[in-house]
Amino acid sequence: MKPENAARWLTILFRLNALGLTLAAFAAFLPNLWMQQTHAFLGLGEMPKTEVVEYLARSCSMLYFIHGLVLAYVSLDMRKYWDLVGFLALLHLVMGAFVFGIDLKSGMPVYWTVVEGPSIMVFACVLCWLWKRASDVTLATEG
Repeated sequence: MKPENAARWLTILFRLNALGLTLAAFAAFLPNLWMQQTHAFLGLGEMPKTEVVEYLARSCSMLYFIHGLVLAYVSLDMRKYWDLVGFLALLHLVMGAFVFGIDLKSGMPVYWTVVEGPSIMVFACVLCWLWKRASDVTLATEG
């Protein structure tokens, strides 16, 4: 893949990731009943009806939303934030590994554990590869 194409794909993937993450804002405002029904639908049993569970679900959704906004903002000028782009790609890899470990430790369903963490890590590897591949053209055009 040409470095120019790698840079273009990196921007596209950042924006798609940003879009997906910002959709989490909707979950922060779901009625409790809908959250409970979704919890059951996903095979997670009955959702505990405590303040801390609701707080964590809603605040986690907002953190995903904010992370999506950061990715969207960075994607508007990838050259300006080039080092941050690489750092964010690497952080996604770390996040995927931690999420996988958390899923294993907390006893999440197998389908969840097999998909969530590993897919984040694979996506992060693609981002890291594209960032490294595009670095040649990006760094050559600075200055």
